[in-house]
Formats: sequence, C-alpha cells, structure tokens
Amino acid sequence: NVRSTGGEEMRHEFFAGLRYPKLPRFEARLSRNIFDARVDTASIDTADSAQEASLDRRKDKLRLRLYETSSPYLQNLLHINRLAYELTYTEFKTADRVVDETGRGRIAYGRMTVAPLSSIALTGYGTYRKNPQGADVSREWMPSMLLQVTDLPEGIDVTGQYDMELGRYAIQDSSALYVYRGMTFIFRPGTWFSPLGWVSPRVGAYQTANCEFPTDEPRFRKLVLANTNRTDKSFSRFFGFHVYPTSELDFNNENTWTNTDTNTIFSTANDASWWTRNSGQILARWEFETDMETSRSHTGFLRHNINWLPWLRTTEAFTGSYEKADTARTGRAGPQAGIFLTLRDIAFVRRILNNHLLTLQWPYEDGEVRSSPDLSYNFYLRLLIKPNISVLTTSTVELLEGAFEAYRGEASLIVNF
Repeated sequence: NVRSTGGEEMRHEFFAGLRYPKLPRFEARLSRNIFDARVDTASIDTADSAQEASLDRRKDKLRLRLYETSSPYLQNLLHINRLAYELTYTEFKTADRVVDETGRGRIAYGRMTVAPLSSIALTGYGTYRKNPQGADVSREWMPSMLLQVTDLPEGIDVTGQYDMELGRYAIQDSSALYVYRGMTFIFRPGTWFSPLGWVSPRVGAYQTANCEFPTDEPRFRKLVLANTNRTDKSFSRFFGFHVYPTSELDFNNENTWTNTDTNTIFSTANDASWWTRNSGQILARWEFETDMETSRSHTGFLRHNINWLPWLRTTEAFTGSYEKADTARTGRAGPQAGIFLTLRDIAFVRRILNNHLLTLQWPYEDGEVRSSPDLSYNFYLRLLIKPNISVLTTSTVELLEGAFEAYRGEASLIVNF
C-alpha cells in the first residue's frame, strides 16, 4: 500500500506499420512508461521501504496487431457481404523499485465480424490476460458475442449481446464469473405507415449475474448458464422512444426498471435538442434515479452552443446534481463556459484544435450552499504539422474552496513515416 502525493509520468513509444491496398495491415508498438512520484512514507508497510522518498515504476510493452476492416479476398471466397477481423498480442513487463517487485504478463485480443447479408452481422470478440505473478487474479478470460439485425423484418432492428468475464484466483483455487445477457428491439413505424415517420420506440431487457466457484476450472455449462453459485443477480427491462418532428427538433427518452436481490431501481434519462436559425444549438438533459424507498438523485444540464464562424464555436451551460440518501442531502450546481477553435492551413500547420473549458460548481449539503465554488479549467491543444507530425498537450487545473487542489498535464509527439 504505497500512496503518492504527486509526481510525473513520461511515456516513450516507437511505432511501425505495413499497409498495402487490399492486404492485411500489420502494426508494431514498443513503449516504456516511467512514473516517478513523491511517496507518503507513512503509507509504506515495511521499515526498509520507509526510507524511500519516491515511487519509481516502469512498464515496458510490446504490442503486435494484424487486422482488416474489410477483407475482399475472404469475402469473395466465402461469398459473404463483409468480413473483418483483428488479432492483437501484447507482452509487458513491470518493475517497481520501492516495493521491489517485477512482473511479466501478456494480453491476447481477437475480434471477427461476419456479415453474410448487409442486414445481418455477427461479431465475436474476446480478451485473454495473464497477469504478473503475485496478482490477485492470475488469469482472465473475457469472451463476447454480438448479433445485429437491421431491417429484417422491414422496420425492425434487433441487437442481442452476451458478455462473460471469468477471473481465476490461483492462490485460493477459486474463480469469479460475471455474465451479461441482453436484447434490444428498435421499431420504425414510419416504414409501414408514413404519418408515423417522426417517432421510433424501443424496448429491451438484460440480465447480469455474478458467481463464485470453489475451483479455478468450473465446468463450461456453469459458465454459460451462470445459474449456480450466484452471489447476486439483476434483471432490467427498459422502454424508450426517439421523437424527431422536424429536422431542427429532437427528443430522446429511456426508462429502466431494475430488480436486484434486495430492491427495485427505476431510472429515466431524457434529452432534448433544438437547432436554432443562427447556427446555434440548445441542449437539455435530465436524469433521475430512485430505489423506490429512501434514495433518489437528479442530474442535468442546459447548454447553448453557437457556431460564430467556421473556426469558432462557443458554449455556455448550467449544470447541476442533487442526491438524497436517507436523511442526507447533497448536490452541486454552477455555470460552465467554453471556447473551441479549429484553424486550418496556417504556414506549415495543417490544423490547430484549441479548446478552453471553465467550470464553476457550488456544493450543497443539508440545506447549506458553500460560499466559495470549486473551479476547474481544462485546456486542449493539438497541432497537425506537415508532413505527418502530431503534437498534443492537455492540462487541467482544479481549485477546491478557493485553494489549489490539483494539476494534471499530458504532452505527446507523434511522427508518422
């Protein structure tokens, strides 16, 4: 348990790739992350380590990737509409000087999409992770399946998804399982009856389950069904609709009812947008959630975006949140303002993206609003320089009750050959 009070992180990366028309693409990345931080020595467990004043952590990583977003040769061979795939292999090594630990691990990822027709696509993807020795979870498997059916039958879209996450605890000779199963139906009644072309309802349901097995190799049937050794489960069903009476006005609504082992939770999310005649947009969002008993929360915002010029956009907003749990009441609210610049073809610079976002929030607790607000300023700058150079820097400054709280910054330089 080493706790740092601040520090710096540096990243070095080398990238190479091979790309030819109508052939698979190959990429290789070699990187090193170095994290050097000041350590809160009171949090170090051992007496020897307590003499250290910094946290020196290094991670080396090699990543290989082979992929095709569309494989014309395989598509013609199999006589299908589309086939895409990706295979990624990552080997990494970590070293920590303070706690004197090193470790090696690997990650394998695969994804394949097969679309026999333009209206049907089946995607299978998964990740295997072998963690460094000494990690709580020694191995992890995360397979998933996604079925997407569009306009079959006409005017109806169907999405089905199955996700699994299995972690093996080698020391305890046990394993933990998480499963997600869901299906969504989207209807477009305007396909059958043109006067209803302004509305699109949707319904769906999904189930989640967590299981713990007293073995690190549970049977396949138990993994697929996830109906034994359950620690908790939930079942949700939702209903919503998308309304677009004109090209300038848009409204979205979704309502979800979730049953868990202990209670029932209801939540709703509502979005509205209106494109004004002066190249502006007004956005509103309101979210509400309650456990039907003692807890409820509200979050939302009202935002106005204006495109003054092709390269200048501004935004002003008011955001807020409120939460009630038993007898406690908390919340925060305040204004937000932003400037977004997009400049092109200035000397040797192809594009400049520059964003500034300032947020003020007054916290609220048990009937009292704090007099001094919390302040957050976000800065973003990206330069695309001829011929193929990208420079990116981001910064965040936070003030809490008028006093400096934190600064986070990141910079990167990418050169493509």
